[in-house]
Parts: sequence; C-alpha cells; structure tokens
Amino acid sequence: MSLMRWRVAAALALMVFAAGHARAAEDFFIQTTDPQFGMFANDANFTQETANFEFLIANANRLHPRFVIVCGDLTNKAGDADQIAEYHRIARKLDKDISLYNVAGNHDVGNDPTPESLADYRRNFGPDFYTFQAGEITGIVLNSSLIKAPAKAEREADRQEQWLRQQLAKAKRNGVNRIVIFQHHPYFLERADEDDQYFNIPKTARARYLNLFHEYGVRFIFAGHYHRNALARDGDLEMVTTGPAGMPIGSDPSGFRIVRIAKDSLEHEYVGYGAIPNRIERKITALIVDGINNHDWQTGTSELKKILLATGRFTVDVSTTPPAGAPPEAWSAWHPEFDKYQVVIDNFNGGHTDAGVRWPAAVEQALGDYVRGGGGLVVYHAANNAFLLWDEYNQMIGLGWRDKSFGRGLTVGDDGEIETVPQGTGLNPGHGPRHDFEVRVLDANHPITRGLPRAWMHPSEQLTHGQHGPAQGLTILTFARSEVSGRNEPMDWVRSYGKGRVYTTMLGHTWKDEPNPNLADPEFRKLFAQGVAWAATGK
Repeated sequence: MSLMRWRVAAALALMVFAAGHARAAEDFFIQTTDPQFGMFANDANFTQETANFEFLIANANRLHPRFVIVCGDLTNKAGDADQIAEYHRIARKLDKDISLYNVAGNHDVGNDPTPESLADYRRNFGPDFYTFQAGEITGIVLNSSLIKAPAKAEREADRQEQWLRQQLAKAKRNGVNRIVIFQHHPYFLERADEDDQYFNIPKTARARYLNLFHEYGVRFIFAGHYHRNALARDGDLEMVTTGPAGMPIGSDPSGFRIVRIAKDSLEHEYVGYGAIPNRIERKITALIVDGINNHDWQTGTSELKKILLATGRFTVDVSTTPPAGAPPEAWSAWHPEFDKYQVVIDNFNGGHTDAGVRWPAAVEQALGDYVRGGGGLVVYHAANNAFLLWDEYNQMIGLGWRDKSFGRGLTVGDDGEIETVPQGTGLNPGHGPRHDFEVRVLDANHPITRGLPRAWMHPSEQLTHGQHGPAQGLTILTFARSEVSGRNEPMDWVRSYGKGRVYTTMLGHTWKDEPNPNLADPEFRKLFAQGVAWAATGK
C-alpha cells in the first residue's frame, strides 16, 4: 500500500465504516503479523514470503473483513528497498474498500530504534502510532519498540506515551468502551509477572502500561513478534499473541487470526493457511432466561450454554429472574432486552397452575412482540409447563403441561400419521420414572433433525405424556413410545408464529445433586443445538 493510499484510508476510515459495506460478512477483522519479507532465505530473496502474503491478501479479499491489520515486521531488513517494494506491491491488491493498517516491528525500526530509523519507517509506511475507527471499535496502534527499548529515542518514546494517555482519556470522556490495542511485541506470553526475555516487554515498562490499560478499561491487546501463538490474561485484559504470516518458529503454521466482533467482546481463532474457512459466519446470539423452575435450572442453563458454545456457532448470555416471592420492585427492574438476540431459550417454569408465577406484563408483551416480529423462541423441557393463563404463550408452544380439559392433544400413529386426541379425552400430563428409551425421528428432512439417526436410545430420561393445548400449526419432529399412555408421544416440535419460529423439546430433565446422563447424550446435544439454530435463522 502506498503512503498516499494509507493516508487516504486513515482519513476516510470513519466514513467508510459508518456507511457500511455492500457485503454481509462485516462483523470480523483479520489480524496478521510478521510477513517479514526476506526471513526464509536470510535476505537472499523473498520468494516464500511473496507466496504467503499473496495468499493471505487473496483470502482477505474473498472473506472480506472490516479491516486487515499487520502487527509488525513487515520486512526482515529495515530500510531494504526491494523488501519494502514487494510488501507494498502485494498490499495494493487488497480490495479498496478493506482498510489495511500497518504496525511497526523491531525489524522495521530496529531493536533499538533511533530518530533516523523512525523517520525512515514513517517515510516508507506512514505513522508508527495512531488511532483508527472501525464501527464501534477504536483501534490504537503503538510502536512497541519504543516501549521495549527507548534509550536511543527517548523523546519519541515519551511523545508516544503521552499521546497514548491523551487518547485513552479522550476515549473515556467520549464514552468509548471498545478500545483495542495493536502493537508488535507482546507485554507477556504466559503471566503478567513473567521474567524479561526477548519476546516480551520488560517488567518495568510492562507494569506501567498494563496499569494504564486497566485504568481505562482496555480488554484486548493484539501483538506478534513471537512467530507462534500465545494467549494469556491479566485479570480481564487478554494478551493475544498471533503466529506469523511469514516464517513460523515452533509448531504453529503460517496463517492469520480471525477476530469476530461480538456484542460485548471479541472472539478470535488462529487459522493456518491450510485451514482457512470458506466463509466467516456470524455467530448466533442467544439469550437463556431462567430463575424459577421445579427442576434444577442452574444445571440446565449451565449445560445448555456448554452445548451451544461447544459448536462454535453461538454467543450465549443469561438473564435470571428475581426469585419467587421477590418484591414488586425487583420484578420491575428485570426487563431482558430480547431484541438484542436472534433466539431466546426459555428455561423458566413458574408453575403449571393458575397460581403460577408470571413475568411482568411488559416483559410478556415484549416476548410476544419479539417472536411475532421474527425472533426465535426455544422452549426447554419444563418451560412448557409455565404460564397456564398466558394465552399467547399457549399459542406459541402449541402443546404444554395442561390438563385434558384445556385443549387437544397430539400423538403419532405407528404409521407415522399425526393423531388428534380430542379435548377432554386421553390422559392428563405426567411421566413415569426415569429410564432409557428410544427416540424416533418423524421428519428427517427438517434442519433440526438433519444428520440424526432415524432412531437412537436416549439415556436416563423422563418420558412425558398427555400434553394438551391449542395444538395448531405444529410440525412434530420426534416421538417416543410411552409405557404409561401406550401412545407415541411427541418429544420435539416446531411452529411458525408470526414472522418468528418456536422450537419445543420435552427432553432435558435435570435432577439436582444427581447425574444427568441424558444431557450428555450426543444425539440430544446435536438435536438441541440444531433446534436453537433453526429458531434463530430458519436454517
């Protein structure tokens, strides 16, 4: 990238990101480091670095991140005209609507930078410390060589530190809370108090800067220099050291880091050149609501969260209601923001009678509006027992723990046809003792059941029978034979509601202070994760 283009990109960054890009995958960026043209051949040539960096830029164009940032050691030999020219030649291939930010490394300005080496870098690549804006992210780029070895350029080191303090203070005054630091050297690799070495910042400077970052709420620092990966924390501050675009040292291959911009954090993974994904999918945002239940809801929520996070497809937050008997002001203060999520998972059961605990009217209205407007709802096990007198909830779930006088029931015939149990007939809801039973798939083509066996033995579960309700618009996905009712009882079903989607599963009972092998069932875990994804996206 030419210096002129860099200046234009820096000046227009805020406008570009405010306007947005035409492509969909904009909620991530690529951090890479150490392309270091000339390192493989000890400056005799840079053939391998050319191949690596061209491959990286081509994949950046294909994936289309918000920006690409190269965290130092752009070349192997400071000031080498051929290495610098080759870096710029390839960098210019990056799509013009993807900003590229350069960071100074020790091979760019020297292990002991001087005013002259800094001037050379600025002439060839632009500023060595600066800020940029990418949506909600404020990036602060530092020249870490001035932090590690300031002796020969003390005035420049002091100027950078004072500038940093001013930028952090300004961000705090303006209410900015997503500040990300980018530099070449990591402050530490394993522990904030580790001994000094070539690959980290010396303790004295390290402590000063880490204290400054903690003071202003910085949570992420991205660096390179190590030519392999290292992840470490100092309290709530994460030190992310990324492997090289160029020559590796150690077992991590050449590659780059994909950093997803989540609601309240950054989620990242390092990918080698042989493992680059076809596309970067946005993670599905999920909210679990719990707090009251006649089951062990704490264990349930914990396990559901683990199931979803293990897939790598979700972010998961939890909103816990006040306890039963809490004063009205506690309930008035509880108002989960459903609209911030693609799917809400209901793990709440305030009781199945007309005296059951209800949510505040405004919260119930908000959930109904959310689902009708296109949000996803997952009703987990005993949550379908709740809210007997909430008519819209009954419409959304279709079947619930309701007496036979409440409405119709549904069962599955041995021929796979859906059978209606008329209102007032059949059994009231119940279940036998926990036992292993066979779950059978009725609709194998639905996204929720896709890839599951047509039947599997589900361990140590309660098999619920006699669910009743409006029973309208439902698609039964799975069923199991109840020894109590003598019928094939629905276990999983879905329905469309307004523009939204509702998925209900009767599986997933939890026993307090007892093992819950049913939650470890791999088929259940797959079923549940795919159910949440379908409720969120329809796919």
